[in-house]
This record gives sequence, C-alpha cells and structure tokens, in this order.
Amino acid sequence: MTSSRWAARFGALAAALSVAAVAAAPAAAEPVAEQAVEVTATFDKPSYQTGDRYEVTITVRNGADVAADIHYAGVSLPTEGMVISKPLALSGSLIPAGESRTQTFEYGTSDNGAMHVAIQQRIGGEVKGTKHDFTIPVTPRYIDVTGVVYADEDGDSAYDAGEEVPGVEVTGRIAARTSGAKVTTDSAGRFSFPAC
Repeated sequence: MTSSRWAARFGALAAALSVAAVAAAPAAAEPVAEQAVEVTATFDKPSYQTGDRYEVTITVRNGADVAADIHYAGVSLPTEGMVISKPLALSGSLIPAGESRTQTFEYGTSDNGAMHVAIQQRIGGEVKGTKHDFTIPVTPRYIDVTGVVYADEDGDSAYDAGEEVPGVEVTGRIAARTSGAKVTTDSAGRFSFPAC
C-alpha cells in the first residue's frame, strides 16, 4: 500500500474512534448555582399583637443563571423557651435559573417576633447553607393587673371590707415563663403589677 492510502485509512480510523469516544462520553452534569438564592418573607398584615395568628409567604428566588439544587429549606420560630421548626415544601427541589418558589403558612405570634429561614444547597457535591433573618411585626400586649388579697371570713365568696390581708407576697407570671414578678400587698391587701 502506498503511504497516501495508509494515511487515508488511518485518518478514517482516527475519525471513527473520535466519534465513538464522543458518543461514549458521559453527559456533563448541569451546572448548579453558587448560593445565589434570595429569600423574602411577606406577611398578611402590617403588624400583629402577641398571640395573633399570622400568615407569611416565603419566596425563594434563584438569581443565578443556572439551576439551584435546594437540599433543605426550613423556618425556625423562637418562642417562650423553645424553637419551633417547620420544613418548607421546596426541600429537595431544583429551582431553575431566574425562577422562584413560594410557600405560605399560618402560625401564632410570640412576643419576640423573630423568624429564621435556613436554605441549604447542594453545590459541587457539598451542602452549603445560609440563614435569612426576618422580624415578625409584633406589638406586645401589656395590661395592668391589680387585685386584693382577702380572707373570706363570712364565706360569701366575695370581698367585704375588713377581710383584706396585708403583707402577702403575690407572684405574677406571664404565659409559660418560669420566673415571675413579685409584689407584696399593702395595708389594705391591694397589689398591682404594672404593664411591662
């Protein structure tokens, strides 16, 4: 064979191997966004009082030009002595580039008004997280509490003049708090806890 025929056969063989190698190569994974999520919280009212129910819509927007792989998304609501956590439905989802996902839920307010949204993304085989803090617009409810400590000497289940008991320590507790304010009744058996 002449060298030109070898060159032609070798070129065809090299081209065939190249095509086979391209066809057998695994598909490249779709790129994943680098922590480009934006989180917003929208409340159904401008403000609430302690104990009111509120509705909040959490929106997670992928601001990147590639998909965001959401490993976990959840909300934490600190309350009196504990933290309540709620996973969001978009955990385990893929948010395409430039798109948003929302979830709305209802809950009761505490008096601290804090809410945290945690987002964990899978990025290059690792899980990386961010925390987004929001303030629930809460106006605490405060009231004065007053009364009289008395000894019901005549058994009529009502306070009558002369039944007051001075010098009694009265403890006032709010909700589930473990400590309370203490006051002592005056000479007329009266006590008062000012709004606090």
